[in-house]
Amino acid sequence: MSPSGPSQIVVLVRHGDAMDAQENPSRPLSPSGREHVAEVASRVADLRLRLEEVRHSGKERARETAEIFAARIGVGADRVRAMGGLDPKDDVETIAEQLECEGRSVALVGHLPFMGRLASRLLAGDSELLDPRFGDAGCLVAKRTDDGWRLEHFINHENEP
Repeated sequence: MSPSGPSQIVVLVRHGDAMDAQENPSRPLSPSGREHVAEVASRVADLRLRLEEVRHSGKERARETAEIFAARIGVGADRVRAMGGLDPKDDVETIAEQLECEGRSVALVGHLPFMGRLASRLLAGDSELLDPRFGDAGCLVAKRTDDGWRLEHFINHENEP
């Protein structure tokens, strides 16, 4: 990363509360899940981050979270896309290396335990060292520096603004 270039930002987002699988097998967001995602996304929008893309796991609850999030933070619908590697038990190393190599500022929307393990890998260098408490619609903002990744913000819908 060039010291004179823009800083790389990664926003890790856990999907909002989803409906029960018995109620709806595709598990879309619940009404409260939609509300919480919108609240958190509005708070992230206040940070005025410049994100190039919002990526999600492809599961319906993650896609809906990504779409709401992108709309609130000003990322066009054409820059919201599904990608592999963000499922709950996927290996975080692949995504961590991809983020570091590409250098783009993006939001990733996924699931636990993946999001917590990815946050730990980025911030501590070890996917098992930290256990960030992502609530439904929880969001962690990390900034890449010359020395690695630094936590900038951690927002759960229960947190005070």
